[in-house]
Amino acid sequence: MGWNLVDFSQFWLYLFFYYVKFADSHTSVDDFLPHIHCSIIVLAFIKVLFFVRIFQEYGFLVQMIILTLGDLVPFQLGFTVSLVFFALCFCVLGTGIEEEIEEVTGPGFNGPFGFWLLQVYRISLGEIGVPQYDDIAAEEESWSRDTHIALIWLTWLCITYVNIIILLNFLIAVISSTYERVTATRDITEYQHKADLNEECY
Repeated sequence: MGWNLVDFSQFWLYLFFYYVKFADSHTSVDDFLPHIHCSIIVLAFIKVLFFVRIFQEYGFLVQMIILTLGDLVPFQLGFTVSLVFFALCFCVLGTGIEEEIEEVTGPGFNGPFGFWLLQVYRISLGEIGVPQYDDIAAEEESWSRDTHIALIWLTWLCITYVNIIILLNFLIAVISSTYERVTATRDITEYQHKADLNEECY
């Protein structure tokens, strides 16, 4: 079934390509070539993963990848909520944006929130940079300004603690649990994969 779905996807992809090329005179097919090529590469990769399952070591790896992606759904949701939360905190506090991030262009980066989200994401992956607050530091010295700067640093510390120390270690624990589960049923999974290939190809 998986093999057939990939083949059908490629078939409809080529139909779309020729429709754009011959039927739609207002759209250049060159505009869609990167999208189509990328989609074909992804489908080819899925097809390769489907067939390498017949080998014992690769079948174990493919099963590990599939189950890990499924087990990581709760983590992905929690991680996304955490990113949005801290990006909103940076937005409310008026934290400055790094110059490298400001140069990013594309969908989702038309407003400052996209830049803050990307900045929080980079910090969460270990690309730790000190928070920027030059405009706030330039204000007249006062208790309010000092409290504002302290809140920015507190938010930054919470990002490093929650997203790096807690969530990423939780990610390691989830993957380790999945590895143990796949290892425990390794022989059964191997024969199941071979049976699926026999059913699919014969």
